[in-house]
Order: sequence, then C-alpha cells, then structure tokens
Amino acid sequence: MKRGGQPTEPKTEFYNGENTISKDVIHVIIQNDVTSIGHNAFRDRTSLETIVIPHTVTWIGDFAFYLCTSLKTITIPDSVTSIGVYAFRQCTSLTSIVIPNSVTTITYGAFNKCTGLTTVTIPNSVTSIEKNAFAECTSLTSIVIPDSVTSIEKNAFAECTSLTSIVIPDSVKSIGQHARDSSNHRTCSIS
Repeated sequence: MKRGGQPTEPKTEFYNGENTISKDVIHVIIQNDVTSIGHNAFRDRTSLETIVIPHTVTWIGDFAFYLCTSLKTITIPDSVTSIGVYAFRQCTSLTSIVIPNSVTTITYGAFNKCTGLTTVTIPNSVTSIEKNAFAECTSLTSIVIPDSVTSIEKNAFAECTSLTSIVIPDSVKSIGQHARDSSNHRTCSIS
C-alpha cells in the first residue's frame, strides 16, 4: 500500500500487557514477559490479521479479540488456562481453532458468531462447554466432543446452520436446552 507516493510496511505493534494498540494495526507481537491479555485488549481492531502469543500468557480476558473481523489465524499456546467470555466473538475470518490442552472450560460465547470457522479441535482437558460457546458459527460442519466433557450448556451450538455431524460421548451428563439448534434437522450421534 502507498501513502503519499511512498510504500509503507504493514503496521506492526508490540503489546506489553498495558499499552493500547492502534485501531489500524495489522500485526501484533505480544512481548515475552506478558502473562495475560486483558479484557477488551484488541477489541474492534478490525484490521488485525495476525498475532503472536508467547508461552508466558496464561489468561485471555473477556472480549479480548471481539470484532477482530480480519483475524485469520491464531495459535493459543498450551500455557493458556482460561479464555474469557466472548474472547473471540465475531472473529469472522477465523477458519480453525485448536483449544489448548490446558483449558478446562470453553466459556460463555468464546467463539460466538465466528462465521468463517470450519474446524474446531477440543482437547480431552475440556470438561464443560458453556452457553453460546460456538453459537452462530455458520460454517462449522462437524464437531467431536471428547470423552472428558460432562456438560454442554444452553445454545452451545445453536444456529450452526452448516453443522451436519456432532458426536456426543456418554460422559456428557448434562445438555442444555437448544444446545444444538433443533430447527436444523441434522444428524447428532451419541456414542
């Protein structure tokens, strides 16, 4: 891209855990001494495409990446034990997500309205999938719930209109109302 006839580099910024990141940032590198990504840290950064999260980060706050509509990929390291409420809500360019082995709960609305999401990997460390966790992920086609999960809350997979297969193990003792949108008339396997 050129500004005033001069070529410019894609905008990259460093995050130290406290600073405010520009609205037009494209790439973010989180410094190696950061242990948490605060609430709303990157909210509404609609130009943000990539972010590097170091293995020092253990916590991602509520709404941390909310409305980062250009975010294409993110690697959440195994050091992360908690992903906040609506942390990745409406990250519409995300196509896949791997939940790290250190996470036990997929929180309320964590990946809600990630309409480009086609693949989700849930590890055996997860025991609970909370309300709206993947609601309105309209490109998600299949999901396998691991044997470690005992609870799937209300609307967890509601309005996932492309979801054709969901495998729910015997370990799940509680499934909330509309955990899976019943109007879709798709296949649900309980193993």
